[in-house]
Amino acid sequence: MENEYILKMPKNVYQIIQENNMLDLTKSKLELKRYVCKSSSSKKEILKFILDDEPIMNSSKISYHCVFCKRDCKNYSVKSLIRRINKGLLNCTNCKEDNEDKQKLQSERMKKISGLCVKQTKIKKLTFSDNSNSDIIKLSNESFNKETSEFQEQYFESVQTEEEFQKLSEVIISFNNDEYDDIKKYIYYPHIIIHNDTKYAPRLYDDENDVLLKICYIKYKCMNCENEFTNRDFSVQKGRLKTMCKDCLFTNKIFKVRKDHNINGEILMYRSQFEKKLIDFCNENHILINSGPVVPYFWNEKNHKYYVDFQIDDTLIELKGNHVWHRNNMETGKWQEKEKAVREYVANSETYSEFVLIFEDKFDEFKQKLLDKI
Repeated sequence: MENEYILKMPKNVYQIIQENNMLDLTKSKLELKRYVCKSSSSKKEILKFILDDEPIMNSSKISYHCVFCKRDCKNYSVKSLIRRINKGLLNCTNCKEDNEDKQKLQSERMKKISGLCVKQTKIKKLTFSDNSNSDIIKLSNESFNKETSEFQEQYFESVQTEEEFQKLSEVIISFNNDEYDDIKKYIYYPHIIIHNDTKYAPRLYDDENDVLLKICYIKYKCMNCENEFTNRDFSVQKGRLKTMCKDCLFTNKIFKVRKDHNINGEILMYRSQFEKKLIDFCNENHILINSGPVVPYFWNEKNHKYYVDFQIDDTLIELKGNHVWHRNNMETGKWQEKEKAVREYVANSETYSEFVLIFEDKFDEFKQKLLDKI
C-alpha cells in the first residue's frame, strides 16, 4: 500500500514535456504505480509515472506542485524525480532548502569558501609554488562529494564526466577562441566551485602555471566529414555518441550518415545504400566522383540549404529512392523549390553544365552512360 503523499503526487502534476511535445493531461489518466521496465535485468517493480497504461520516458520534463509545501516545481527531470520517489523522498528542492540543518551546514561551508577566496586573492601576488588553485580543487571535490546523489546526478545531466571528456578530447582542436590548442596539457575537473547560482562548473587546470581555465568556444573536428567547427558552450556535446558539425548532425537525425572515399582518397559522405552503390561503381571503374555543392533555396518563408549528392565532371547528380521522405517533400512542394534552385545554380555557373535526377529503376542506364564516356 503506497502512502498518501505518493497517491497525491499524480494529481499535483500539471505539465509533462516528452520528446519536445506537451502531453495532454486533461483527457488522460496519470498514475504513479509499480512497473517492471522491459530493459530491466532484475525485473524489479519500481514506481513510475504511467499515462494511459504507457510509462513516461525518463528523458521527459515534469512540472508539479510539491505535496508538502505546495510550491511550484518546474521542468524537473522525470528520471531524477522517479529515483527520489522510489527512495521515499517526496520533498522538493524548496523543502530541502528550508531545512534548518541544511541551512546551517551551507552557511558554514560558504564561510570556508569565502575565507579561501580572500586567501586566493593574496596568493595571486605570491609564487605559484603556494598552490592556491590546488586548494580550490581539493575543496571543490570535498564539497561536491557531500552533495546529495540526486544533485550530483542532475549536475552530470548537462556536464561532461571525466570519462566523457577523455573521449571528447580526441576531437578537440583548441578552446577559448584558439588561445589554447594542446588539450593534453590540461587536467579536466568537472566540478570546480564558482560563486553564482550554478554553484559548480567544469574547468581545465594548467598545473604548470597554476591556472584554472574556463572552457568555452571549443573548436572540434567533425567525426563524420572531418571539417572544423566551433561550439560556444562546452555542454553542447553532452550525451552525443558522435561529435559532429551541425550539418552532419542535422542530416544524421533523418538518415544515418556514413563516410567513404573516392579514387583520390577524398572524403565522400553518403546516406543510403543507393548512394553507396554509385560510389563503389565509380571507384571500381576509376571514375572520379566528388561531393556536390551546397545550394541555397527559399521555401516556406525561410532560407534553406540543399546539399547536392555528388558531382562527376561537370554534372551534378541527385539520387532518389522511393522513400517516404521524398514523397512528403513532393507533396509539400519542398522538392520542387530545391530542384528549381539547383537548376538555376547550374544555369548561372561556369563549372557545371547539367543537373540529373536518378531514380533506382534508371540506375543501370545511368551507369552505362558513365562507362560510355570513359
